[in-house]
Amino acid sequence: MNGLKRIINIFLAPAAVFEELKTKAGWLLPLSLYLLISLLSTYLLLPTVIIPNQIAMISANPELTIEQKNAIIAGAGGATPYITATITALLLIPLLFLFLAGLVALIRVVFGGEAFGFKKIFAATCYIGLIGSLGTILTSIIMYAQNIIDAAFNLALLFPGVSGFAGRLLSGINVFGLWQTALFALLLMAFYQYNRVKAFSIMFVLYLAWQIVFALLPTGIA
Repeated sequence: MNGLKRIINIFLAPAAVFEELKTKAGWLLPLSLYLLISLLSTYLLLPTVIIPNQIAMISANPELTIEQKNAIIAGAGGATPYITATITALLLIPLLFLFLAGLVALIRVVFGGEAFGFKKIFAATCYIGLIGSLGTILTSIIMYAQNIIDAAFNLALLFPGVSGFAGRLLSGINVFGLWQTALFALLLMAFYQYNRVKAFSIMFVLYLAWQIVFALLPTGIA
């Protein structure tokens, strides 16, 4: 199976992708594709949605003086937002994937299973990340079409008006996060030979714990 088939099959037959990655790992293609989609989305939305909406909110803020508003708006123009977004993506996305791959490797240490090289785990993590790229594409389309800064496929859509900790928790649990968590469980089954109950229990408990921790923060970052 070549790289293109792996990309397609991570959506259609992920278990087959993981089985192949056990013997032939390749992480550059999925990571590059993830970065490309993230950057293209940012470059599209910055001038059309994000910056105009930010300027509108700054202009409508009664707590800022005219001088403060002008200074902030001036800083939002030019190449600075694009450079910042590019550097942030190129640094943080690989670090995030390394962290997730490290977590998968740690699971084997704690719960047992066959040992695999970190490169293979990292490659699988990069392919799973492409599920998030699909989410980026869909949310970008919605943001662009409706001219809104935030769009998400999360549980908060089913419970409008819920605020505080519960609201932040619901906002953090989204369709693509759940999908990726299920794929990580399939990865545990393929690599470590866990049964379905063990693999899915480990991953969804970790996912829920992750969301609870971030929901406890005032900003609700998740």
